[in-house]
Amino acid sequence: MSPQKKGGTTVTNRKQIAQILIQMGIQPHLKGYKYIISALEQFEKGDWHHCITTKIYPAVAKEHGETPSRVERCIRHAIGCASIANTTVYHVVIGQYLPRGRKPMNGHFLAAVDEALRLGLVERAS
Repeated sequence: MSPQKKGGTTVTNRKQIAQILIQMGIQPHLKGYKYIISALEQFEKGDWHHCITTKIYPAVAKEHGETPSRVERCIRHAIGCASIANTTVYHVVIGQYLPRGRKPMNGHFLAAVDEALRLGLVERAS
Protein backbone atom coordinates (compact mmCIF):
# COMPACT_ATOMS: atom_id res chain seq x y z
CA MET A 1 0.00 0.00 0.00
CA SER A 2 1.56 3.30 -1.08
CA PRO A 3 1.36 6.45 1.04
CA GLN A 4 -1.47 8.82 0.16
CA LYS A 5 -0.66 11.95 -1.81
CA LYS A 6 -1.80 15.37 -0.67
CA GLY A 7 -0.93 18.35 -2.87
CA GLY A 8 2.09 16.69 -4.52
CA THR A 9 3.76 15.33 -1.40
CA THR A 10 3.12 12.16 0.53
CA VAL A 11 1.22 12.35 3.77
CA THR A 12 4.10 10.44 5.40
CA ASN A 13 6.58 13.17 4.42
CA ARG A 14 4.21 15.85 5.71
CA LYS A 15 4.01 14.02 9.05
CA GLN A 16 7.80 13.71 9.21
CA ILE A 17 8.19 17.43 8.54
CA ALA A 18 5.61 18.24 11.22
CA GLN A 19 7.29 15.95 13.76
CA ILE A 20 10.70 17.52 13.20
CA LEU A 21 9.30 21.04 13.49
CA ILE A 22 7.57 20.21 16.76
CA GLN A 23 10.73 18.54 18.09
CA MET A 24 12.63 21.71 17.16
CA GLY A 25 10.25 23.83 19.24
CA ILE A 26 8.04 25.24 16.47
CA GLN A 27 4.47 24.94 17.67
CA PRO A 28 1.57 24.14 15.29
CA HIS A 29 -0.40 27.24 16.30
CA LEU A 30 2.18 29.49 14.59
CA LYS A 31 1.38 30.51 11.01
CA GLY A 32 5.05 30.00 10.18
CA TYR A 33 4.67 26.30 11.07
CA LYS A 34 2.30 25.61 8.19
CA TYR A 35 4.28 27.91 5.88
CA ILE A 36 7.51 26.01 6.62
CA ILE A 37 5.76 22.73 5.83
CA SER A 38 4.50 24.18 2.54
CA ALA A 39 7.95 25.57 1.70
CA LEU A 40 9.59 22.19 2.32
CA GLU A 41 6.96 20.57 0.13
CA GLN A 42 7.93 23.05 -2.61
CA PHE A 43 11.55 21.92 -2.20
CA GLU A 44 10.40 18.37 -2.98
CA LYS A 45 8.74 19.52 -6.19
CA GLY A 46 11.90 21.10 -7.61
CA ASP A 47 15.39 22.39 -6.92
CA TRP A 48 14.37 25.81 -5.57
CA HIS A 49 16.91 26.10 -2.76
CA HIS A 50 18.38 29.21 -4.36
CA CYS A 51 15.04 30.79 -5.26
CA ILE A 52 13.50 31.24 -1.83
CA THR A 53 12.33 34.83 -2.34
CA THR A 54 11.37 34.56 -5.99
CA LYS A 55 9.75 31.10 -6.09
CA ILE A 56 9.10 29.60 -2.65
CA TYR A 57 7.52 32.56 -0.82
CA PRO A 58 5.17 33.44 -3.70
CA ALA A 59 4.12 29.78 -4.13
CA VAL A 60 3.44 29.37 -0.40
CA ALA A 61 1.66 32.75 -0.27
CA LYS A 62 -0.60 31.77 -3.16
CA GLU A 63 -1.40 28.44 -1.51
CA HIS A 64 -2.43 30.12 1.75
CA GLY A 65 -3.94 33.35 0.39
CA GLU A 66 -1.25 35.59 1.89
CA THR A 67 1.46 37.91 0.61
CA PRO A 68 5.04 36.70 0.16
CA SER A 69 6.28 39.23 2.73
CA ARG A 70 3.87 37.88 5.37
CA VAL A 71 5.00 34.33 4.61
CA GLU A 72 8.64 35.37 5.02
CA ARG A 73 7.92 37.21 8.28
CA CYS A 74 5.91 34.31 9.78
CA ILE A 75 8.63 31.81 8.88
CA ARG A 76 11.25 34.11 10.44
CA HIS A 77 9.13 34.34 13.62
CA ALA A 78 8.76 30.53 13.81
CA ILE A 79 12.52 30.11 13.38
CA GLY A 80 13.01 32.61 16.21
CA CYS A 81 10.75 30.52 18.44
CA ALA A 82 12.80 27.43 17.62
CA SER A 83 16.06 29.19 18.46
CA ILE A 84 14.59 30.32 21.80
CA ALA A 85 13.31 26.79 22.55
CA ASN A 86 16.91 25.64 22.04
CA THR A 87 16.09 21.92 21.76
CA THR A 88 18.51 19.09 21.07
CA VAL A 89 16.87 18.41 17.71
CA TYR A 90 17.32 22.08 16.77
CA HIS A 91 21.05 21.76 17.42
CA VAL A 92 21.31 18.47 15.52
CA VAL A 93 19.70 20.07 12.47
CA ILE A 94 20.95 23.67 12.69
CA GLY A 95 24.00 23.39 14.94
CA GLN A 96 26.22 22.22 12.13
CA TYR A 97 25.64 25.52 10.34
CA LEU A 98 25.67 28.12 13.10
CA PRO A 99 27.31 28.66 16.48
CA ARG A 100 25.05 28.56 19.54
CA GLY A 101 22.97 31.66 20.10
CA ARG A 102 22.78 32.64 16.43
CA LYS A 103 19.50 32.47 14.55
CA PRO A 104 19.68 31.12 10.98
CA MET A 105 18.27 32.96 8.00
CA ASN A 106 15.10 31.47 6.53
CA GLY A 107 16.84 29.92 3.54
CA HIS A 108 19.52 28.29 5.69
CA PHE A 109 16.88 26.94 8.06
CA LEU A 110 14.72 25.48 5.28
CA ALA A 111 17.74 23.93 3.55
CA ALA A 112 19.00 22.42 6.84
CA VAL A 113 15.61 20.87 7.67
CA ASP A 114 15.28 19.58 4.10
CA GLU A 115 18.73 18.00 4.30
CA ALA A 116 17.99 16.50 7.73
CA LEU A 117 14.85 14.90 6.29
CA ARG A 118 16.70 13.51 3.27
CA LEU A 119 19.60 12.14 5.32
CA GLY A 120 17.44 10.87 8.19
CA LEU A 121 19.43 12.84 10.78
CA VAL A 122 16.44 13.09 13.10
CA GLU A 123 14.54 10.04 14.22
CA ARG A 124 10.79 10.13 14.02
CA ALA A 125 8.80 10.55 17.22
CA SER A 126 6.85 7.45 18.17
